[in-house]
Amino acid sequence: MTRRLVLWAVLLTVIVSPLASADWQVAIISLSERSDLILKQTLEAATQYGRQFTLTEERAQHLATRAERGAQATADREIHALYAARDEKALAAYTVAGRADEETPSQISYTTVPYSPQLTRLLRSSSEGVRWYREREGLDGLLLIDVQSLDEFDRVICTAVEEEASILLDRLVTKGAWYELSDALDAVLLTYSGAHTTAALLITGGPLLLTISLDGVEQKTGERLFIRKSGEVSLTLSSPSHLAVERTIDLHSGTITTVEAVLEHQAERPVTFRSQSGRVDWFIDGQLRGCDLSLTIEKPQYPLSVLMVKEGFTDQEIGLVHDPGQEVLVTMEGRTALTASLLDREQKDFYKQLRKTILLFGAYVATIALGNTPALDHQFWQVGQVASGAVAMVNLVALMAQLAAYGR
Repeated sequence: MTRRLVLWAVLLTVIVSPLASADWQVAIISLSERSDLILKQTLEAATQYGRQFTLTEERAQHLATRAERGAQATADREIHALYAARDEKALAAYTVAGRADEETPSQISYTTVPYSPQLTRLLRSSSEGVRWYREREGLDGLLLIDVQSLDEFDRVICTAVEEEASILLDRLVTKGAWYELSDALDAVLLTYSGAHTTAALLITGGPLLLTISLDGVEQKTGERLFIRKSGEVSLTLSSPSHLAVERTIDLHSGTITTVEAVLEHQAERPVTFRSQSGRVDWFIDGQLRGCDLSLTIEKPQYPLSVLMVKEGFTDQEIGLVHDPGQEVLVTMEGRTALTASLLDREQKDFYKQLRKTILLFGAYVATIALGNTPALDHQFWQVGQVASGAVAMVNLVALMAQLAAYGR
């Protein structure tokens, strides 16, 4: 039984392992105490501008090596499992399968490593130490961040390590003024992830309902940052009630091009809202614009929202994102004063009041009858007759009032 379970584990390992596909793994490592102060800023820049993975010849070779190591690790696990199962026949017939080609990662995943004196010594000792650390941690690349104090300045050095080391950034900033690094970090991390082949296009401002198209392809709503191959791109900006803008943008590798979405309002014809439920109060942006059968807006700006209010009807809001092309006719819905549950409760209260009134008038008639019976003649019946009659009349008035208000 144990042998069978082990063999199943080996089979699952063989099946599942080639299907695994991981992002390109990069660690952002602080090499000094002051470097910790910009770890978060570096991670944010990397996440925004350095997420898109670009394959190069060196990275392809690294992926092949990683796949071979993975295949060898899988073989080691399988052989160990066969030894544990004491399956000599399977061991004799076992052959190491060739490596499966890994899928090219589409993204880069980043993690941060705070300053550690021991790790800094290791990474600065030799290239062999760096390679050993990468392999041990299963990392494809390193970003080494070092901050050195120079009088009133900080020298910030960012080094990328993959197969070889290369300095991405070496800059002086006013001591502690890390905001001065913002644009530079964005650019160098864009360069790193895109291997000097990609650029960024950032759209700012513009109307609320802005549509962005690149080379004729409409982009996701709300997306404003685009990482693309360097070169020319056709940009189209459009929005309801605005004139569309078309431009050709030349994107340079490692550069973030910012375009402000400035669109002119399109001349709109007047729009008229007409109520088919009588005179109503018209509101725009919370301000009363009149009480009439209709409302005309001479120069509408879209998107447009108009609120109709009338007593006895449910408030109705009309939203338009563009010129409707004709008069807008609106019929308001009547408001139900009582829900079904409230109506049931009112019915129960009404019948309860009716039953109580009938019982009180029955008691009044009974006291009269008993008071007129010679054998039961007593002055108590006269007192009871007055009391029951008064209470019965009060309940009758309450019943009539409740009947008048029923269902209103």
